[in-house]
Amino acid sequence: MNQIKEDARFKNHFSLSNNFEEFIKTGVCYVTTFEDKISSIASSFCNYRNSIEIQVNTSHKFQKIGAASSVCAALLIEAQSRNITPCWDAATNISKKLGSKLGFKEIINYQIFLSPYLLFSSR
Repeated sequence: MNQIKEDARFKNHFSLSNNFEEFIKTGVCYVTTFEDKISSIASSFCNYRNSIEIQVNTSHKFQKIGAASSVCAALLIEAQSRNITPCWDAATNISKKLGSKLGFKEIINYQIFLSPYLLFSSR
């Protein structure tokens, strides 16, 4: 868990919570590891009204081997067991393909614009 708390690549998974401990109480997170390092992580980035927005990140050298599929599948099973509706918002074609593979259907297509200023939290 310390690796999730301290590694900048994973901090966005709990950035909407006041702190990591609050996220653990209210959120869901699954990881795969290789040689004691996180290779892929899927979490309930945002919780709202019995629904979650799924966030997933996979280290480059572990892409295309099923790591992201595995952590997302585990998260989806957990969401189902808690009667939580999972939502998938794909910002990239890779994310769109993974969401489709996991059974999500495209409802609407829209463009998003990322600003480097929006990627940082004041916390």
